Amino acid sequence: MKKVLKKEFQVKSVSLSGKNVEIVWQDNCKSSFDLNWLQMSTRSSKKFSADSYEYTDCPIYNTFQEVAVDKVQLSNNKILIDLGSGIEEIDASWLRAQDATVSYSLPAFEDKVQWSNSFSILEHSYDEAIESNQWISDLDKFGIVTIKGVSPDDLEEKLDKITKKVGVLRRRFHPTDINVIEPKPNNISLDKAYTGGTLEYHTDAPYYDLPPKIAFLACKKLEGEPPINYFCDGFKAASELKETHKEAYNILSTYLVNLARRRLRSHQEDSSIEHSLYSWDTQTLTKIIVTNGFGEPEIIRIHSRSFSGFPSDYSGIQIKKFIEAYGGFLDLIKQDRFNVQMKLEPGNIVIIDNHRLVHARSKIQGNTARMIYSCYIDEYIWNSRLRFLLGERAEMDDVWLRGCTIDQVKILANRWE
Repeated sequence: MKKVLKKEFQVKSVSLSGKNVEIVWQDNCKSSFDLNWLQMSTRSSKKFSADSYEYTDCPIYNTFQEVAVDKVQLSNNKILIDLGSGIEEIDASWLRAQDATVSYSLPAFEDKVQWSNSFSILEHSYDEAIESNQWISDLDKFGIVTIKGVSPDDLEEKLDKITKKVGVLRRRFHPTDINVIEPKPNNISLDKAYTGGTLEYHTDAPYYDLPPKIAFLACKKLEGEPPINYFCDGFKAASELKETHKEAYNILSTYLVNLARRRLRSHQEDSSIEHSLYSWDTQTLTKIIVTNGFGEPEIIRIHSRSFSGFPSDYSGIQIKKFIEAYGGFLDLIKQDRFNVQMKLEPGNIVIIDNHRLVHARSKIQGNTARMIYSCYIDEYIWNSRLRFLLGERAEMDDVWLRGCTIDQVKILANRWE
């Protein structure tokens, strides 16, 4: 059966209006595109290499000349127009996705879905994860998946294969044979993740300008009863904060805070384990809730141990408002309706969207040990993989997908009925 475009991507009429091409879509939305923008941006074989998809003659090095056009036509949902070098065929779906004034209303393919009260973590077997990319789509949609059926004996090898389904790692495996110890004042330099005490709600590594996007956590060894891991849909909690406490949301999405980490030694030094030098010093001035162009949450940063103060020009009133807003947000994050729980058993891998999920862990049973493999993937690597998967569903020539934002690629992947 022949595929049919959704009406949002079908052109009802096209015309010239001064220096613009005007399009009316079948859903009655309207778009306007400058002729000079079209001349520069149209992904035609006359301007782009068939091998590299790069400009054969980069226009920013040429003398600017106004484009003169006397007619524009429509054929098979393609815009036919002579922009100075012969008739071009412009894919109308691409134009619809490019127009930010109307594209925001389009449903993106498998866009992020906030958890319902009955949400449970989606599980995939190791074999399914290797053979299919469905777990990647589920992770993008819900922010968390688990991979099961991995033998602890070859966990590192199989975790490596899972991560390679996405791309290169931000950092390599960090195997940690953790001797559980109770946090004490003289252990303040140790990472609390390496101790047996309760681990409060947090996101990983928020002290980077852009925190790692995807976090993998795999359990190789665990003595005693496994602790409970808590995962909160930070986007859902932030959205409710925006609806019910608008001022608090505005404060957390506009006020800057100093997040930093200065670590001079690792837990291995305290346990007399042979190790390489591990010291690190990093800092960023950022917001607790980073929003997109529509004011919706895009990155959540929660990490009390990384908090290092405010800019020096902040007043006591501003600090008081921030503390109240932050406390209210944390109260929301801890509520059961935003959370799911799981116990990370040996051989299981949990994968989370670190820009979205806030997570915590209960206390570990005393006098026991566990070994965890953890690693990260950066956002640009994650988006690259998503772009290829979504591009296949869009069924467009690669040259048209070049340069699209990840949101535009998601829109194009959803253009078919």
